[in-house]
Amino acid sequence: MGGALGDFHRAHPHVRLRLRLSQSGASAYLAALLEGSLDLALVSLPNRFPPQLDMKLLFEEPMMFVCREDHAFVRRRRLDLAELADEDLVGFPPEFGLRRLMDEAFHRAGVEPRTQYEVPAGFAAIAELVGNGLGTAFMPASEARRFGELRTVPLREPAVWQVYLAAPPAQRMTPAAARLAETLLAAAASASG
Repeated sequence: MGGALGDFHRAHPHVRLRLRLSQSGASAYLAALLEGSLDLALVSLPNRFPPQLDMKLLFEEPMMFVCREDHAFVRRRRLDLAELADEDLVGFPPEFGLRRLMDEAFHRAGVEPRTQYEVPAGFAAIAELVGNGLGTAFMPASEARRFGELRTVPLREPAVWQVYLAAPPAQRMTPAAARLAETLLAAAASASG
């Protein structure tokens, strides 16, 4: 999405963008959209969207099991979540959509995940803890590839990370927000097609 934001900025230099990262996860963004203090948000909350917001799928990708090179599962072709019941996990706090996605996947497999370290600071912080042997993690495939010192193993029953563009109804959007939404949707469409 960084490329799309750069394209938008070059096409509309008079529009000032302000990006926010929330330590409270997607629920904070959705609340800000509903109260009108935020124009657009990128969120991933499985099936928990307020009906008064317009949600458009931007992209989706499979989650990967992420571990160190010396982990027992590193040579496996695929893993069942049930096999990971005893893993100490590093992940986001429970209010984050990605954490909810994985918790729900574990519960469908009949397993209670053991998230020992909750890190709201992003994928790089999670990768650092995994790299230092504090546990294993789950990341979207594109994020996991950024950390070459770590290894990934696909899941047998894929858990799919879906990222949505959340916006107020079209009649409440500012013209600049509407143009930015169009730019992000076009970038996502060209990347997937």
